[in-house]
Amino acid sequence: MRFREFEDAMYIRGYRVVRENDFIKVIEGQDTIAIISDTKKFCYTLTKNFNEFTDEHQTKLYKFIAEYVATPINERHNQQKYYIVCKHPNYNQNHKYLNRRTYDGVELFLGGKEENSLHQTQFTELEIIELDLLPFIQNPLFERIEVGVEEC
Repeated sequence: MRFREFEDAMYIRGYRVVRENDFIKVIEGQDTIAIISDTKKFCYTLTKNFNEFTDEHQTKLYKFIAEYVATPINERHNQQKYYIVCKHPNYNQNHKYLNRRTYDGVELFLGGKEENSLHQTQFTELEIIELDLLPFIQNPLFERIEVGVEEC
């Protein structure tokens, strides 16, 4: 379940969902009902306020919380992905995409656009930072293009 779906499901049922640092809080009125980790799968706490609900109410609420916490972290949020593309006019246009070898994660090279089990060609903002790809984006010979946006 994506974060927006969870947030909407809680809102329809009269709860607020608030993000604080690495946690998501489910709140009714002024009372926190549940605290869910936004960085670890299956990590959550139900507060004493949760225990004050009827069994039926607890069961319905718990089903949504359980589905959300079972969702892999990377699937909870829509993360925009980008290609990093060499825009030098004399460069082979069929091999202008930055690729990262996935089986060891070390080698970077320019290649085709298609991503497969051996090569990563699409990167999230976080991956761009963690993989130290910012120098490519800052280089005037490269550009970052959103996946799904047509290139000129």
